[in-house]
Amino acid sequence: MSSPASHYESGCTDVLISVSGIVGSGKTTVANRLLDLLRAAGRDATCLRFQTLPCFTFLRSPLRTNQPARDRAAERADDVPVMRSSGYRKKTLTLIVTLTYIARFVTFRIYRLSWRSERTYVLNRYFYDLFVHYRLEGRAERFYFAALRALMPVTDVALLLVASPETIAQRRANYSREYLSALGDAYVRLRESFPELIEIRTDPGAGVESLDRIVSDYLGVHTTSTARTS
Repeated sequence: MSSPASHYESGCTDVLISVSGIVGSGKTTVANRLLDLLRAAGRDATCLRFQTLPCFTFLRSPLRTNQPARDRAAERADDVPVMRSSGYRKKTLTLIVTLTYIARFVTFRIYRLSWRSERTYVLNRYFYDLFVHYRLEGRAERFYFAALRALMPVTDVALLLVASPETIAQRRANYSREYLSALGDAYVRLRESFPELIEIRTDPGAGVESLDRIVSDYLGVHTTSTARTS
């Protein structure tokens, strides 16, 4: 696969950057930071919330269909006074779920054809985030996962945001520690299945140099101090 920098040089396609991570890891903050860096360097860039893309309105995620409404609300807002107290339970990846995700892959590929070439799209969440919720233990599940891994549209740059359990708990006080700890471990192990994910630490004091370096190395963008944010 050609690098994002070569895409810019040829001017033949768009560039996709995905930002994945546990709730409270700073996906929105990092996505906005990337937009600042890209636009300061003169790039045409925009940010999209992946789960609410119009192409998915008629294909509801099997995961979100089974998720209580109050928990979905807690994921969408920082100030919802809801304590997610239930334990973290991984689900079974079934054939029906697999076929649904394949349909989403196809839908996303078709929808992407309408996107503007030479533009950088920063996606807040991506298909990567789905797989932390499944066991992938049995033979059938591993087969379904291998199929999804092979068919999933890849992004040009895939970021995985990681923070300490203490940081996540402080940012998301309305989630139980048990849930955050288990889900955080699942996200850390995500790179075992998707080695293309680039880990970015977002704990206080971690700095933004890693983002600057990624934008420079992968997109051929030379960042400057004027693009820095707090």
